[in-house]
Amino acid sequence: MSDILKKVYVITSGEYSDYTIVMICDTRESAEKAVELYDREISHRPDYTIEEWDMNTRKSEDMQPCWIWRYNIEMNVLDKLERHNYHETGIVNYIESQKLLIGYVLAKNEEVAKKIIYDLVAQKKAEMQEVV
Repeated sequence: MSDILKKVYVITSGEYSDYTIVMICDTRESAEKAVELYDREISHRPDYTIEEWDMNTRKSEDMQPCWIWRYNIEMNVLDKLERHNYHETGIVNYIESQKLLIGYVLAKNEEVAKKIIYDLVAQKKAEMQEVV
């Protein structure tokens, strides 16, 4: 991952449920010009804000690979585990008719991925027993 871009400038509008990202710019100057243009010619909203967000805060060597997985609850078996390019951990889907859990997990290797997956499966099984 490149460390060239350190910050972006995010033009936002509104608050809470009305909060919207209007545009993302690579320099403060381009964000300021965009706000002027939007205010003058497009929407005339007085609440534009330029937020400064840090980018590339993690070094590429610190990034962990992502593993997509499928667990068959009925057969109690992890039947698919592959490396992918997602960036989160969790259960994505439960297909009740097929008794399958599908998800993804960030882990440094397959062994750690399996441990996390089995913990997620145990949690989901416990939740399913509470519902019944």
